Amino acid sequence: MRREPSLPPAHTENWNWQLDAACRGERSASFFDTDSASEATAKKLCEVCPVAAQCLEYAMDAEEPYGIWGGLSPEERFLEKWNRPAWRRRRRLYAAGAGWRT
Repeated sequence: MRREPSLPPAHTENWNWQLDAACRGERSASFFDTDSASEATAKKLCEVCPVAAQCLEYAMDAEEPYGIWGGLSPEERFLEKWNRPAWRRRRRLYAAGAGWRT
């Protein structure tokens, strides 16, 4: 019997928070352009967004590789994740020569 391919599970079940986003209706390219002016504009909008925390949480969970989410760039999200307690333990193990096991 042939199995139909399936998509990976969604990172979130609830997308309703996006309805209240300050960026709703804005030009999405501003959040994905790589120039500093667009990044600054996007981050300024995130500063007043009532759902910035949910947006950032989604981006961190989904490991979004592009764009400004919750006021942080991909590089800033990487550093934020890297500095979380679970990752600190992994870094110590790696530095001790244990590799990336948890």
